[in-house]
Order: sequence, then C-alpha cells, then structure tokens
Amino acid sequence: MDKEEKISRRCKPEGNRDNGRMITSLLPLMSVLTLDNMCPDIIRHILQFLDYRSKKMLRGVSSTLKNRVEGCGDKLVHYWTFSTEFTTEQLIKFANEVETVLGLEVENATDDGVEYLVKKHPEILMFQLGKENTWKTSEFTSTGLNEIISLPSLSTLIIGRIIEFNSGINVNIVSKQLQTLHLIYRTLYNDWYLQILKQCTFKSLTLKNSPCFENVDLCHCIHLRDNGLLQILQLCGSTLRSLDISGAFINGENLSEYKGTLPCLENLNMKKCYKLTNKGLLQILQLCGSTLRSLNLLETNITGRNLSEYKGTLACLENLNMIFCRQLTDKGLLQVLQLCGSTLRSLDITGVFINGENLSEYKGTLPCLENLNMSYCYQLANKGLLQILQLCGSTLRSLDISGTHVTGENLSKYKGTRSCLENLNMRFCKEVTDIGLLQMLQFCGSTLRSLDISEANITGENLSEYKGTLPCLENLNMNECKQLTNKGLLQILKLCGSTLRSLNISFTNITVENLSEYKETLPCFENLTMSHDFV
Repeated sequence: MDKEEKISRRCKPEGNRDNGRMITSLLPLMSVLTLDNMCPDIIRHILQFLDYRSKKMLRGVSSTLKNRVEGCGDKLVHYWTFSTEFTTEQLIKFANEVETVLGLEVENATDDGVEYLVKKHPEILMFQLGKENTWKTSEFTSTGLNEIISLPSLSTLIIGRIIEFNSGINVNIVSKQLQTLHLIYRTLYNDWYLQILKQCTFKSLTLKNSPCFENVDLCHCIHLRDNGLLQILQLCGSTLRSLDISGAFINGENLSEYKGTLPCLENLNMKKCYKLTNKGLLQILQLCGSTLRSLNLLETNITGRNLSEYKGTLACLENLNMIFCRQLTDKGLLQVLQLCGSTLRSLDITGVFINGENLSEYKGTLPCLENLNMSYCYQLANKGLLQILQLCGSTLRSLDISGTHVTGENLSKYKGTRSCLENLNMRFCKEVTDIGLLQMLQFCGSTLRSLDISEANITGENLSEYKGTLPCLENLNMNECKQLTNKGLLQILKLCGSTLRSLNISFTNITVENLSEYKETLPCFENLTMSHDFV
C-alpha cells in the first residue's frame, strides 16, 4: 500500500452505506449551529463580549440556555436584597460565602464590613443603602461610602439613609461607568450629600477621567443651592441626560458662570423650585434648550414673560408641565408657545390664571399637540378655548377643561381642520348648556371615545338636532347632572348606544324604569353606575 492510499484511508469518514449513500459521523456538523448545541468553549468566548444586562437577557430566553450559560461558569444574576441590618461579622460572612455579587441592597451596614466586601467583591455594579422611608442614622459613614465609590465598575449608587460625614475625606471616584447617583430622601438636619457633590469638584479630587453621570436625582435636596448646582454641572454636565432638582432652593441665575452647555440633557425636573426666577430659567434654557424633551416647572413662580430673550427655539421639547404656575400670564404663555409650540406633544397648564384670548397673536400652529390639560384655569372662557382649538388642529387627542367657565356655545365658529379628539373632560363645567354640548359634539362627536360632563346643567333634550351619531363613544359620565331628563338620556343613547360600554348617571333623576323606555339594544354595554341620595 503506497503512502497516498494510506492517507486516503485514514481520512475516510467512518460509516456505512444505505442505498448507495454514505451515512457518516460528520452529518451532525451539517445541522444548524445554535447556542443550544454549541460547544462550551465557543459560548464562553461569546460571553466575553456581552455586558451583564445582555447576559441576563440571554439567560431568560429558556431554561436550556440558562443552564448552558451557567455551565460555562457564568452565573450572571447576583443581585442581593436584604431587609435586615448587617453587622460587620455578618457582612464578612456574606462576602466569604457568596461567589459573585453584582448588586447589593441592605438596610444598614458598617464601614469595616463594607471595606471587606469591596476587597472581596470588586465586581459590584450596584449598591443601595436603605429605602425611601428610612429616617434612622446609619452605622455606615462617609468612610464606608468612599470604599463603595472606589469600586472599579460601579454604575449605580443609591443612598436612602442618613449617614455621618467625616471631615477630611478625599473622594476618589474610580469607576468610569458610574451613570446613576440616586439620593432618595434628604432630611433637614443632614447635608452630607451636598458635601459629597462638592468634593467631586474640589482640587483635592483625583480623577483621570470624569465620571459619565447620565441620571442625577436630587429630588427634595432642600440644602441644594445655586453654587452646589453649578458644581454638579461642572462635574457631569457634559454627559447628563436626566436631572431632577425638584424642591431645591435654587434660582438658577448664577448658571451664567457655567462654562459650556448641557449637550445631552433631555429631561429636566424643577417642580416646586419656589426660588426659580425668570432670569434663572432663561439661563438654564440657554444651556440645554436645543436637546430638552421634557420640562417640569410645576408650582414655580415663572411668568414666562422674558422668554423672548431666548436665542433660538426649544426645537425638541415635547412635554411641558406648568401645573399651578400661578404667575404665568397670557403673554408668558404666548412666549412659551413661540419657543416650543411646533414640537409640543403634551402641555399641562392646570390651575393657571390665563384666558387664552391673546393666542390669536401666535404665528403658527401646534401641529404635534396631542394632550392639553387646562383644568381649573378659572379665567378660561369660550373665546380663549376657541383660539386654542384653532391652533391645535387634527392632532389633539385629549382635552381637559374641567372646572372652567367654558359653556361650549361658540364652537360653531371653529374654522380649523377636522377634529380627532378622543377624550374630553368637562367635569365641573357648571356653565355648560344644552346648546354648548350640542356644538361641542358637532366639533368632535365623530371621534370621541370618552366624555365626562359631570355636574353640567344640561337636559340633553336638544340632542335630537345633532346630525349623525357618536360612533366611537365608549365611556360617558353624567354624574350629578341634576337637570338631565329621561327624554334627554334617550336622545343620548340613540346617538351612542351601539358602542357604549360604561355609563354613570349617579345622583341624577333617572331611574331604572326610565331606562326601560329605551327600545334599542346596547350590545357593548358593561358598566352602569346609578348611585342615589337616600333620605
């Protein structure tokens, strides 16, 4: 046998012939290669390129994949939550017994125990001390906190307890992945959190690379002042996407000292920042206006009148909350809309003292506005509502004008595009008349899904004049409509009976006997509420 024949025999696959076809042991290699049948070495190699979230998702696909991944020595979900308080001995025992710790939530801990934990488990990504309603002072101090922030891969730090701040601490944030700092609740007598944040910008800080904070929640940090906010922005302003400083005692005016912009900021919550001024708001918008998508100014004293000084527009702003901004004026609202009206999707001005009548001066429309809440705008009347609806057009889906002086009677003057309104809340609009309701339905009746006219002084009897039906109406609330008559209710049911699912006629003069007079069927009907006063 020559050399070439020996080689060919040695390389020939083992197997047998079946009807002239060779069946070999190589055939399994022809099947589809998946993670279910892949060899462990390849899986282990793939896992090296996945972060822990991706690995967690991979384990959740099936029990087979979970076993295969863990079989490669990668038990990837190690988040531990304890409701008990840890002594030093208990924390050391925990650190020794557990193989991997990616996240740890404890009610309390000690500095010595945390120091040992950090040395034993440098892989920790998330650490939380205490919960939102915890008022007790922790045995854990800023010394232990400094151990935690020295973790090389820390991405989330949540502190919910009062801790003692030791003077002379030299903060050293090692992790380049720290994205979320959550200070759950602050007390009046402990401002360690502000000192920590100040440490992060002092010269004593040794940072080769600034941490990439994306989300900073300083809600109810009542000790936070303008200088503190300035220092926070100097630390992480270039990467911030979300900032919550609600309840902080800041006016924003010194932010003109901030060198740079907030190029990534999308969500800004300044609700109940009672010291915030018009000038301060203008300074803040100059820093982040081009990227901001959501702005919450609830219960601030903003009037909006100096926003004309803003250079440019808020080209990305979609959600604006100005609930109970009692100082907001009609001119201020006009300036707000001139900045962001073309992109707004949701606007809430509940409880604001505006009438809306000067919005005829607004050059443009509100082409994206879907949700508009003007409830309890006590100065809002028919003319103002008409002006606003002329601007909104066909995109408006939800309108809340509850508690206003709107009667609805001048909507016949509406000359805009066809309405697509689906949800209309006129609760407590006690001046709404039968004529007003008729005109309102002529405006949006063909698309309405939900209508609340609780406590309106309507009888419903003139709805026989309505040309058409209410083909989409599913929910109708006429609670405490004291003037509603049996004839009026029958007229309404004729318009929407085929689609109506829920009807509330509590505290009206309607009885079950009255309802029996309706001769058609209610094929979709599910809920009827008919509570009455009992004498």
